[in-house]
Amino acid sequence: MSNPLSPSFTSLLGRLDTDGDSAVVASLAAVPAGDGLWRVVYGSVLIGPAQMAAVCWLDWRADNGDGWALQHRHALAHSGVELGQYSRFTTIDGDWLLARVPLTSAGGPHERAGQWMEQLVTTGVRVNDAQGMEHIVRAELAPADTLALASRWMRAGLHQLTQAAARPVHGYRFPVVNLPAPLPDLPDVWPAGSRHLATPLSTLTGFTAHNGQAPTPAVAVARLRRTAWFSDVRVDALVHADIVLDSGRTSPASLEVDLEEFTDDGLVQARRLRLSDLALSSQTAERITVVLPTLGAGLRRQLRLYDRGGRLLDSLDASYFVERVVVTASTPEGLTTTTSVGSSPAIVDAVTRLSSLDVAEAEYTRMLEEGLAHRIADDPATARDILRDLLEQARGQLLVLDPYFGHKVDDWEVLRRASVPVRVLTAHKKRGQRITPVASPAANLYAHLPSLTIRSWDPGTQKVPWHDRVYIWEQGGLSVGTSPSGLGRRQARIDHISPTEAAAWYVRFNCWWNDIHSAHVL
Repeated sequence: MSNPLSPSFTSLLGRLDTDGDSAVVASLAAVPAGDGLWRVVYGSVLIGPAQMAAVCWLDWRADNGDGWALQHRHALAHSGVELGQYSRFTTIDGDWLLARVPLTSAGGPHERAGQWMEQLVTTGVRVNDAQGMEHIVRAELAPADTLALASRWMRAGLHQLTQAAARPVHGYRFPVVNLPAPLPDLPDVWPAGSRHLATPLSTLTGFTAHNGQAPTPAVAVARLRRTAWFSDVRVDALVHADIVLDSGRTSPASLEVDLEEFTDDGLVQARRLRLSDLALSSQTAERITVVLPTLGAGLRRQLRLYDRGGRLLDSLDASYFVERVVVTASTPEGLTTTTSVGSSPAIVDAVTRLSSLDVAEAEYTRMLEEGLAHRIADDPATARDILRDLLEQARGQLLVLDPYFGHKVDDWEVLRRASVPVRVLTAHKKRGQRITPVASPAANLYAHLPSLTIRSWDPGTQKVPWHDRVYIWEQGGLSVGTSPSGLGRRQARIDHISPTEAAAWYVRFNCWWNDIHSAHVL
């Protein structure tokens, strides 16, 4: 591997888009190289939220909804193991050195990750164990092949090095070269002083075996995804997909879920749902559960999560789910007891599959029709509440583009729950030859906002250059068929717009905002 701080490597780090991240954590598994040195076999440098550096990987995984980690955290706590000591540690376990090191040097995430990687491949990084003994760890790395996406649901090389992230990561895998052969077996117990508990190595470092196979030796440099990801997927008569969102970066309405189901003969069902088409308003903005129809037992299922711009956020590889467990126990006297959990295997043929497909189609139709109440505004008693709830999800700043906004007091009510700076571009009211600018709202209608700025287009010399009502914010927005005061009086639609369209409206908004025909109001 070339010098990690070379222009090419700096460019690689730049593609990780670390804006808003503040923690960088390095994890290592190394073997002896002679002369007191250690050679890295597996490594990761993960960039993510600040809390990631303050807790051990097991706590981080459990706090992010990893069921396996929750169970093992409970078992270790019951055994008296204090997990706090493993947020930063170096330990020798047989032929292996294991370490987790939050990188706290000066500079941003790019600089800290780059400096640590430079030391790793040149002079070596220095880590101290609990007894204060210093160890020097080096790595010989080949170039990374490509920028890749991995998650706990995608069984790929990058995933085996970044299991600790507990969410999708975007990054690079640098293969380790020139290792001694054969490598010793990875330790499969927890090195907790005099106790050796049956908890795998992955709880310490985030490196995990798959189907009994250790990862291919490599070092991963990756950033945790910050938008949305699957936290759990369960299947009974339906598919239940739990999704965690960073509410500061996305909202349920900005997501799409794709479900594909397979038999051995091929694809039997594929559906994509825009969550903005569903009735999800009763769930929190941070965690939602999407429930989808399925064609029944004996299928492999693949789930994908996208944003409105078509970018893949997370993916579950086509997998079978456990449908029935049978346990048989025998006594020394020869008595046998069999217990089963789950439904008995059903007889499946083309007729039953087609029947299930009809049922699934009817259920999808019902779900979409229920969502119409949030998209077709035909009830004055609820329409403005729906718009107010949607505008509460605005991020960054909220731009209101509506030539009639503000001429009626009811319009300002839809901003009641907004929590970001708001700019309103409306237009003067024109009746015959009489032109009246919009009036400033009463202070109590916008006192909760960080700021409110209003400009009004004067149509006396030039017509208003837009017609539709558009609400724009970072990476999204709404298109609404009428002004808030008109919602429900005549039927109108409310629809979400894509990040690309929102960006186009943002340019137009600012152009008209700065036009000479746009007069300052507030």
